[in-house]
This record gives sequence, structure tokens and C-alpha cells, in this order.
Amino acid sequence: MISNNKIKGIIYIILASLSFATMNLFAKLALECSPYQKTFISNAVATIIISIIILKRKDSFLGKRENRKYLLLRGVMGTISILTLYYSIESLLLADATILTKLSPFFTIIFSFFILKERITKKQLIFLLLAFIGSLFVIKPQFNAAIIPALMGVISAVSAGVAYTMIRVLGDKESFFTVILSFTGIATITMSPWIFVNTSALTLTNITFLILGGLSFTLGQIFLTLAYKNAPASEISMFDYIGLLFAAVYGFVLFKEIPDYLSLIGYGIIIVVSIINIYFSKSSE
Repeated sequence: MISNNKIKGIIYIILASLSFATMNLFAKLALECSPYQKTFISNAVATIIISIIILKRKDSFLGKRENRKYLLLRGVMGTISILTLYYSIESLLLADATILTKLSPFFTIIFSFFILKERITKKQLIFLLLAFIGSLFVIKPQFNAAIIPALMGVISAVSAGVAYTMIRVLGDKESFFTVILSFTGIATITMSPWIFVNTSALTLTNITFLILGGLSFTLGQIFLTLAYKNAPASEISMFDYIGLLFAAVYGFVLFKEIPDYLSLIGYGIIIVVSIINIYFSKSSE
């Protein structure tokens, strides 16, 4: 019988997946805004909300001195991840951009090997290779500029992999909200100069979309935290792939996007390999 906590964890991770897919949707709807402007506005909203939470909880804004280098790297890589994600969303199908972000756990395994000295098993190496093959079906490598948006999606996943590894390095040494602020704060500060470039794109409609995107991002982070507080990642992570379904529905209904058969094959490979990887990770605990 499934425990109440596991049911809560599943519900929360589905809500997190929906929130992140919705964030991507609002970013795509904000036509003509640059990825820099999208990154600034959505993260500024999240920064304000997280700062209020930190004030109420009396957590640290900057973290402990010995942890700041990890917080800085987490923030920089998180900023690169969301910036390149927004770039890829402009040209890719929502579902394609979403599935490429799902490669981040595999890159986390790689960076955990180099940074945390965690062992990589033969099975994990096979899963990494299969996930890479699956991504090629989505990317459809070409020797021209058309490949750039897909490569940006992969860079987003790589950067997220480093950021997630830093979260693992930090563990319980810092408040979760301090860790989030290290990301949203750095993204807001570094992207702020770009808000003044091509201001004609910052219409009331676009700003509203990006504010809603920032709210969706914040909710996603909170739901994700609640999910993993209620159940182990190995038991609920597979439900995160429901986000691909949300993205596909958004793309079809609002943009008439229909993934081709190569992308569908890629989705299947990445999802199946990810679920098998989760299963083996669970059985080895």
C-alpha cells in the first residue's frame, strides 16, 4: 500500500513539473523579448518572493563564508542554465526543449564523479550513452546554424548538472531558500543591464507573461522541495516526466506544434533510460 507521504510526494512533483512547463510556456509567449530580458524578469520576481521568505524565516541571504564559493558556482551555472533554456525555447518545440532539460540528472552523475568522487557504475555508463543517443534523435545534428538552439538546450542541461552537484555539495549546510537565492539573485544582477536593450519588446503583455513565468518558477522550486521532503527521489523522480506531457499539450494547443517521429523516438529513449536508472539506483540503496 502506498504511504500518504509518497502520495503527497508524487502530487507535489507533478505540480512542480507543471509549474516548470508553465514557466517555459510563458517564456515562449513573451515574443521578441531577448533571453536576457526573460531571465532577468522571471528571476527578479523569484528573488523578491524568496527574499521575503528568507526575512520571515530569518535565514541568511549570503550563506556561511565557507559555503559561498559553492553558492556562487551554483548561482552562475543556474543562470547559464536558464538563459540557454530560454534561448532554446525561442526556436525549438516546447516538448523538445523540455526533454533536453531532462538530461541534467545524467550530467549530475558525471560531475558528481569528478567533484564528489562518487563512483560511476557500468550500468550508469550504459545509461549515459543511451541518453546521449536519445538526445541525438531530438537534436538531429546538422552542420549549420540550425543546430544552435538544440545545443543551447544541451548546454542548459550540462549547466544544471553542475548546479545540482553544488546543491549536493552544500547538502544541509545552508537553508534551501538561501541556495535558491544564490541562483535567482545572481541571475537578476547579471542580467539587469540587458533590460535596457531593445526596450520596445517590453510591452505590458510580455512583462505580464514573464512575471507569471517567475511565479511559476518559484512555485516549481517550492513544490519540488515539498516533494523530496515527503518521499525519496528514487521513488518519485520518474513522475517529473509528466512535464513533457504538459509541454506537448501547451505546444500543440497554443502553437500547433507536433513533434516529428525522430523526436518521439528520442523522448521514448530518454524517458525509459531515466526510469530504468532510477529503478537501479533505488535497488542499490
